[in-house]
Amino acid sequence: TLNWNLLVWSIKYARKQESLYGIQLRIGFPTNATLLNEEKIDFLVKHHVEVGVSFELLPDIQNKQRPFANSSAETYKVVRKNVHLLNENGIQTRFRSTITPAYVHRLEEMVEHVVKEFPFIKKIHFEPVYPLLYSSEDSSIDEDMFYDKFIEHFMAAKCIGDLYNLDITTAATNTLNKIKPRY
Repeated sequence: TLNWNLLVWSIKYARKQESLYGIQLRIGFPTNATLLNEEKIDFLVKHHVEVGVSFELLPDIQNKQRPFANSSAETYKVVRKNVHLLNENGIQTRFRSTITPAYVHRLEEMVEHVVKEFPFIKKIHFEPVYPLLYSSEDSSIDEDMFYDKFIEHFMAAKCIGDLYNLDITTAATNTLNKIKPRY
């Protein structure tokens, strides 16, 4: 959304190609949702665009990991408002959350928060940082332990998601669910 004019041009171009070639395209894009507003959301609705929101789900994590560069405003509040606007306008939204060692133990809490605050969300994609090449916020967690903890908490979060018909995925589960002619 930083280059909104290019995004608009691209979507209009793709929709024009649909008409010319008699094809149907599924168009979506990822965003952190901080720059969305009613005008932009109206455009997305008009052109049937899906939205994936990069979002850390819990207020304290979102505000720490994804702060505004030049503002003390809380990104969680802005993203929450915009995700609700997307939903109110009929745009199906999914979340993608990056999991770091400091928060790997909170996946279950994240799912429960989404169920409570965003009951219309049907998919959360958790992705662990990979490879773990930076100094962890929690020096007691080494790389192997982090991925073991991720699997443990991911599976528990997936069980909670199943109770609420909420699809919880990660790159590994997405790969397991697809048959590929080549690898």
